[in-house]
Amino acid sequence: MTKNKWIRYLYAATTAIIMLAAVGVLKAQEGRNDVVRLKNGTVYFGTAVADTVEKMLQIRTRSGELKIVPLADVDLVTTYEGVRVAPQRGIQRYGSIREGVPWTCGREYLIVFLELRAEAMKAKNLSFGGEAAAGIRLGKFSVGLGGAAQYIQKKLRTPVYLHLKYTSGEGCIKPYIFFDAGYPFDRFVSAYRLKPSFSGIAHLSPKMIGAGIGLDFALTKFMDISVDVGYRYFALASEKIAPSCDNLIVLGYDELHSAFFRIGLTF
Repeated sequence: MTKNKWIRYLYAATTAIIMLAAVGVLKAQEGRNDVVRLKNGTVYFGTAVADTVEKMLQIRTRSGELKIVPLADVDLVTTYEGVRVAPQRGIQRYGSIREGVPWTCGREYLIVFLELRAEAMKAKNLSFGGEAAAGIRLGKFSVGLGGAAQYIQKKLRTPVYLHLKYTSGEGCIKPYIFFDAGYPFDRFVSAYRLKPSFSGIAHLSPKMIGAGIGLDFALTKFMDISVDVGYRYFALASEKIAPSCDNLIVLGYDELHSAFFRIGLTF
């Protein structure tokens, strides 16, 4: 074998070794995709190998440097990928994910409530009026004060009453029951200077007591349309002619039993 052939063989072998070394370096570089962050904020990029026996982490950085740190000092070990340019795309705007979702009659009641009612009442005669009540909600119970303006026996009466209500059920329609008890003010109460008292509950004196049932129909998350019917007892002050004297006018009372129908809004 001539000298030139030996030189060519040596050149080919050297080239192959260099190429293999380059491939190894590239492979090693490809494998160094770990990111190690220490608790003190230091960050290393490279290849990380954990030694669970010695509780150490070996990090071969991208520059070839070897770092050994305790596992207790490591905050995070993760990997990263090379950044790729995303293809150009047109930007399309989408509405909120809540848009188009049907409302399922869920309520968002406040702790306070307000009731507004229009009323038709039948005692001896048919009469009309309006009512309002406000208070607080305690779960399914509501407690508050109410007031009304009603023409009863062709005279304006303005009862003020305690209002108790219990609402049951879920969904778009919710039944309820309620109880009212109060004092009806009018011109006779003012003229004779009558005042509410607990002793008047058991005796004939101005009073109003009632109860009823109804349904709340959901209109929005915070407002219902309400329809109810019920019964009320009234003891109303009035003027009477004394039996012993045709010309003597004295204070008297009229007792009324009435049925009513109401419709309105509940907030």
